[in-house]
Amino acid sequence: MVNFLKKYFSPDKKAARLEKEMQRALSANNQQKMASIFCDGFTLLLRKNRPELLSRFVISYCSKIENITLEKAISSAHIKQAISLLDKSKFDTAALIICDHFGYFEEAIDILAKRGQVNELSMRLSKENIIDKELLQTAVILWEKYNGDIRKSSTMGNVLLNISKFAPESIPDNPRVREIIGQFKEAAILYLKEGDLKNAARCYSITLQHLP
Repeated sequence: MVNFLKKYFSPDKKAARLEKEMQRALSANNQQKMASIFCDGFTLLLRKNRPELLSRFVISYCSKIENITLEKAISSAHIKQAISLLDKSKFDTAALIICDHFGYFEEAIDILAKRGQVNELSMRLSKENIIDKELLQTAVILWEKYNGDIRKSSTMGNVLLNISKFAPESIPDNPRVREIIGQFKEAAILYLKEGDLKNAARCYSITLQHLP
């Protein structure tokens, strides 16, 4: 009897029961019930530290809840904990779904920079061809945090070059970024501010070579 109760109240069994309830709510298109079940499942699986079940639950149902804002039912602390748990467990798809659904854009940028996902990272920096300057600066900082000198990534370099052509005002004051886009004088000044005399001198030298 004890073993039966343990199995009945295990996270796996609870998650299975919640999925059955969710399927019934989906069939009835009961958005209120779906939101309630989702919040219960989300909180349960987070509390029980079951990232694999949480990932499956999020991927299966988060996008189906359209008419009710889950932000009011799930605290920001729990949302951040879930993103962190899924990120650490390499369940990136679910973590990014949560980031998108709840508007945690910097957390999404952090995950993508950590994984070196340049293409998806670049897509998230723009909205209707308008570059989010703050997000771009965050992306550069996080890219270098996880991957080192941004000049060593030809793909990131191409992304920055393209941005500099149609949204130059969005380019951050990072010496390596300014160097990538060919602004050697500005790069030299920024290198000096960082105390990097060698790269400052090199960029000044390139600037002088291009003088008429």
